[in-house]
Amino acid sequence: LAQARYTASAVLQARATMALQATVDGTITTPLPGRTEAFTAAAQVRADGTLATQAAQLNLEANLQPAGATPAPGTAPAAKAAPAARVPAPAPAAMRATAQATVRPWAPQPLEQARATLQAVNLAALWPQAPTTDLHGTLTAGPDASTGTSTQAPAQAGAWNLTADLTNRAPGPWDTKRLPLAGLQAQARYAAGGWTVNQATATVGLAPRAGNLDLQGSFAPATGAVQGSIRLRNLSPAALHSALAASPLSGSVQAQMPSQASPLTSTVVRLTADIRSAAPTGTAPASATDLRIDAFTAQGQWNPEDNGGTVHIERLALDALRARLQATDLRISRGAPPSATPAASNPAVAVSGQGLVQLTLPGSQLRVQGNIAPRTGQGEGRWSLTDAEQTLRWLGRLPWLGKELQGTLRTASAKGQAQLQLQWKGGWSALQQQLHTAAQGLPPSADAKATPFQLQTSLTSPQLDLVLPPQASGTADATNVATLLQLRALKAELNGQLTQATLRLEGEARTGTQRLSLQTQATGGLSGAGQWQAQWSQLRAQWQDTRRPGVWTAQLTQPWAMSLRTGASPATAVAPPGRASSATSASPTSKPQGLTLQASAGQAQITGPVPGTVALR
Repeated sequence: LAQARYTASAVLQARATMALQATVDGTITTPLPGRTEAFTAAAQVRADGTLATQAAQLNLEANLQPAGATPAPGTAPAAKAAPAARVPAPAPAAMRATAQATVRPWAPQPLEQARATLQAVNLAALWPQAPTTDLHGTLTAGPDASTGTSTQAPAQAGAWNLTADLTNRAPGPWDTKRLPLAGLQAQARYAAGGWTVNQATATVGLAPRAGNLDLQGSFAPATGAVQGSIRLRNLSPAALHSALAASPLSGSVQAQMPSQASPLTSTVVRLTADIRSAAPTGTAPASATDLRIDAFTAQGQWNPEDNGGTVHIERLALDALRARLQATDLRISRGAPPSATPAASNPAVAVSGQGLVQLTLPGSQLRVQGNIAPRTGQGEGRWSLTDAEQTLRWLGRLPWLGKELQGTLRTASAKGQAQLQLQWKGGWSALQQQLHTAAQGLPPSADAKATPFQLQTSLTSPQLDLVLPPQASGTADATNVATLLQLRALKAELNGQLTQATLRLEGEARTGTQRLSLQTQATGGLSGAGQWQAQWSQLRAQWQDTRRPGVWTAQLTQPWAMSLRTGASPATAVAPPGRASSATSASPTSKPQGLTLQASAGQAQITGPVPGTVALR
């Protein structure tokens, strides 16, 4: 938050009706982006009323106004203002805000009425992490005069109104530290346990390219039923993020119930979406369409009474950023509400899903099909890399990866193919429990009702060439030469679960004059409280420098095992089965909280282009 100094005073009556008079005064100081002076504002909050009995009522008032501009520490007046964005930041001297509210602390609806007026409010001046704004307008909340008097509590009057009329004179994309919203006019009403939005219009972006988003609908919190529509009119994605193409979007998202149903009693809601770009695909060069949103269509339904609330997406298609996302028969359920399971304190603990999802990117495809719930699940996934160069170039154009990673991807190159296959069995809660157990150093535990989470994965690549950019200057490994890494006949498999898994790896790697081939197989996992074990049953490595004749070979002739224990001293550590301990990473004076590594002796031999064999025992 902005730097501030506050003073407070309060007087509270010690007997009914417990009259209260309180005042908080503050001085807020914060630097403004693009300016050499700091903004100083005076803020005051006053509370006056009573706290005792059901008739208790508090009147709240808040005011914010400039207290004058002073030079910011360490800055000097500039002869010329710093370059501004599309719209200059609001002048700090014009910022003012007032708010007034009536609160009944013990009523079912504590807020009886409220009103706020904004003039040239810059959120960045009050909260440096917030976007720069120039907000003007009013916000009001209070009982509906047509159903009762203004002195009645909202619960007694039976209806409540919310209105907003705001204008932002300095809109801009999020990534430029601006607020895309240029205006908001909205009216909402609460009555008979449900909310109704009669009209809400949001204007996004700057004229003449400003777009609109219109919303109307209703929502019944008791049943979760919702209906309404959102309509987009010439909404430019570039107004939300400057890296997106400016091709405007138009269309609608609708939630509809049967014509004879009431939003307070009906449950099933039909969902449809059809949003498309105004510019047809192919009308602009590829470089201009990399970050364009072309179309979004969806069809499905929402049933708040099915398994705690289920959304069923019959079909979904999103064409954007030169990628295509498709979903078929996708179901996502919230599960039983927390009150139905006392042990559950988070609504997300029962979330489950099933369906088919496919993602097509330049040079690669991803397909996932299956189901997963807290305790059960089964499915498979496949990622196929058909053109590594295309995928790498596409990733390098995504601004959300960060400038450093984006620069690395743009200067690197890749050629070849690869394929990753995955199968899972078990629930996500079981996986979460296994990971928590490992992180906390606890012994493995199993839920009798849950299927242990098991994973089978395989990665294959007949040929993959990677050109890594030179190391950055100033680092210990700095170099001006790019690194070529060639992978041949790569095959990796990982099968099992956290307590017992098997790893197989074979392949060949080449870089410069160096050649390395590897074949290995190992098993291991979490064997006890804070204890991991692994055993290598096969290990064969061959190394060659093409500038010299012959090949060096290292091969394991007897299995080698190791054990890693956390939170235990060497005296209490248990050596892996089969051999006595021959190596320990902790000293005899180690404290109980530490790492202890023990390994069996094992046996291996090394042969090379020169006569003889080296045996390791």
